[in-house]
Amino acid sequence: MLTFPHHAPQMPAAADACSGLPLFVFGSLMDPDILAGVLGPQRAAAVIRQPAWLSGYRRHSARDEVFPILVPDPHAVEADDTTRHPPVEGFLLRGLTAQDLDRIDYYEGAGYTLRPLTVEVMAAEDGADARPGAGPAAQGAGERRRTGAQVFLSTGLFSDSGVAWDLGHWQQTAKRYALLLTEALMQHWGVTPKDDMEGPAWAAIEARCRDLLAEEDAVFLSAR
Repeated sequence: MLTFPHHAPQMPAAADACSGLPLFVFGSLMDPDILAGVLGPQRAAAVIRQPAWLSGYRRHSARDEVFPILVPDPHAVEADDTTRHPPVEGFLLRGLTAQDLDRIDYYEGAGYTLRPLTVEVMAAEDGADARPGAGPAAQGAGERRRTGAQVFLSTGLFSDSGVAWDLGHWQQTAKRYALLLTEALMQHWGVTPKDDMEGPAWAAIEARCRDLLAEEDAVFLSAR
């Protein structure tokens, strides 16, 4: 069971630079369970998720990791549309509080930094929440408009695997492990500084979560 201890928030400096802009998420935070693990169920339910698209980047898996990074798309400025890659699909998170953003910043860790960018949303929408079970791909037909957003870009700590990251594949292969990591990490929010969660501390969390996953699998197999 996920637990969410209450601690006084410490706003990251990056959040001040993009104050007031909705957050574009393109990876694990697109998953409602991960978002609830980071924000807590009540806050996650209050946040509006609006389908959005980001051009000029590609979404790749970080090397030796289960999460994605955005890498500049070399074909984004090509005149021939046939050479362009489709935009990155994600969600705009609207209605985030300062504490919500602080929790997300803690979850993202030192490998990401918050930056302002421009994304596209459906022109007919006005911050409308996504239909249940419908992601950006299911709502992508129609005219779009550009709007400002903020997004966590890689600081360069992670290298690019060159392999496209897919939400559905991640949910099937890595979500259980990611949920365990999220629970363990967020219990440190407000207690352990973000920078102290890198290196040995994070490696210890990863090792413990791998052990828990193996224990769950062993119980499942023994019950068959």
